[in-house]
Amino acid sequence: MAEIYNGSTRDAGFRKFELRESNFVFWKSKVIDKSDLQSTLDLSIDNVNPKATQIDLLFEIVLKSGFSCSEIISEVKLAGKVVFSIANGALLICLEDKLTAELIDAVIELEPMQFICLDKGFQGNDQLKANTAQAFKTHSQNSDVETVFKVV
Repeated sequence: MAEIYNGSTRDAGFRKFELRESNFVFWKSKVIDKSDLQSTLDLSIDNVNPKATQIDLLFEIVLKSGFSCSEIISEVKLAGKVVFSIANGALLICLEDKLTAELIDAVIELEPMQFICLDKGFQGNDQLKANTAQAFKTHSQNSDVETVFKVV
């Protein structure tokens, strides 16, 4: 496992952050007519700012999940996909564009407190998304560890 620092594996001993707008597009609920509704729905299909880097997304999710910027973040390969491990596996974040059932099974085996992935990673596969939610729920019921599954 390598610690992440600005996209590389070197550790300079500190991290620098800037407060900016979110990397995620927010839902705008004040819709007046059907054409506005359709354009708002179209914008929500891909809710990630195209200019955002993986590191930008990673740290925003880490902070919004209640972890500090100083947590150790490692990169782990599971089922051929990159997953970020925060605080020694307490939080796992996957920012991959394509999620698989094998990846979900590998994450569940690690029993993190939270698992967060991008909605676009399901690529419109509602069955995989529903099965993932159910798999985490079932595992939490049959284990001493409850894992919170979130999609952003």
